[in-house]
Amino acid sequence: MTVALIWSACAQLPEGVLYRCAEDGGCPSPLQRCQLVEGAPYCVGVADGGTAGGTAGGTAGGTFIDRDWSHWPVPPESPATFDAGLDVVTDGLTGLMWQRAVSVRMVWADAGAYCDELSVGGHVDWRLPRRIELLSLVDTFVATDAGIDLVAFPSTPNIRFWSATTAAFDAGSAWFVGFAPGGPSAATAATFVYGVRCVREGRTAANASPPARFQVDGGVVTDVVTGLAWARDVDATPVIWDEAAQRCQALSLAGFDGGWRLPSRKELETLVDVSRAVGPLTDTAAFPNTPNDFLWAATPVSTPSPDGGLRAWRVNFQDGATRPGDRTTPPDAGPTVSWVRCVR
Repeated sequence: MTVALIWSACAQLPEGVLYRCAEDGGCPSPLQRCQLVEGAPYCVGVADGGTAGGTAGGTAGGTFIDRDWSHWPVPPESPATFDAGLDVVTDGLTGLMWQRAVSVRMVWADAGAYCDELSVGGHVDWRLPRRIELLSLVDTFVATDAGIDLVAFPSTPNIRFWSATTAAFDAGSAWFVGFAPGGPSAATAATFVYGVRCVREGRTAANASPPARFQVDGGVVTDVVTGLAWARDVDATPVIWDEAAQRCQALSLAGFDGGWRLPSRKELETLVDVSRAVGPLTDTAAFPNTPNDFLWAATPVSTPSPDGGLRAWRVNFQDGATRPGDRTTPPDAGPTVSWVRCVR
């Protein structure tokens, strides 16, 4: 029997390898339960294939947390809910607890192992954060190059950080988040060396992923976790940013007159389904006409374009990456147009 130290959400479960239970008795699969093996608590598969008696990653009733979907209200573009201790920062909105310090840069596999073995702040159930979790820390408007609250996370360098999320559309790659631009992308896991900041669950998570997450009622899709209501359809044609905002403000849909708006970048990111290998990377049952293309966000880019023009963020549902788009037409190019999905 091979024994690993601590399970993490990013770790595979090869046959014959056991993972030690989390502090709350959680295991990485709902088909496992925590029990003593050679005097220590390890995650063991349930023989009859039923639901494990223990919790899975901290949820009640044996429900497995799909951490690639947010299980909290959408954080603002400048998070302000951090409670910083000496070694650990707790986010009062997401409930996540973060390692305050940053490790040396390393390849993706070493990053996961580092978090699995980490013991800090009196806790040993640390793991590499998922893509959506890392994005919750991004501060779009902070006046530093680090792209994060430096009071809560001092001495954070302007570097990319690994997430535990693998890229389904690109074997051998994993997602990272570049905090200064605040955008996610994928890179070869065995080649690139990025920063590491570990995370753990600070409270019981109420989580759902499609299909339970999205409730469709005519032309409106409600996310039962974030509480956001989305227009099911995008507009018929892509438009410039100013027109995108105006279309949402004027939208009347399913009895809702007014209250519609262009979503923030973090709100749009909650619709990205990174488990899909082919775009559009979203739940196409809930959002059937999502284009393999960019959708506008309301979030402005904090730095102007090279010619001094205003820019706003866009989320590409073909590959899940975010990119700036010109809000004003550059003198040497045509206007940037993207699709629109409104929210309220």
